[in-house]
Amino acid sequence: MKFTRLILLPVAAIILLGGAQGVSARGYESVGIREAHHKVQVAKRDVARAKARLRAARKVEQETRHHINQYGVNVGRWVWLANDVGWPSSQWSQLMYVINRESGGSPKAYNSSSGASGLMQFLPAWWQGKWNPYNPRVNLRHGCLAWRVSGWAPWAL
Repeated sequence: MKFTRLILLPVAAIILLGGAQGVSARGYESVGIREAHHKVQVAKRDVARAKARLRAARKVEQETRHHINQYGVNVGRWVWLANDVGWPSSQWSQLMYVINRESGGSPKAYNSSSGASGLMQFLPAWWQGKWNPYNPRVNLRHGCLAWRVSGWAPWAL
């Protein structure tokens, strides 16, 4: 009687868990030609996206080197973040010029006579009580928004 129970328990467990084939196991399913073709298409799309990300990263690296050589590391280091917050690459040179002129690349820059603050030296009327001008990401994002609305006029170029 005990022997029968010892055999029946594992057999019952196999039946309840999906049989001896391991139906619930992932990674061993067979696929037809449509599914296989779909997986190839997805992989091709992923490769294309990865190549685009690599091209973009190389461009940012190249521009960072260029602007570090032109203005120094304090200014050139902001290329990646400018790209990340939405500045178009066609405007990076002008942006780095503005950052160099306005703050020298210091996100903590403050002009005591005007109250202008941060990387792009926003006047208090732009930010006071709304956002932190000393946060480089926020400063560059608001700079991009201002540029999209008014061009370079806020910086009187």
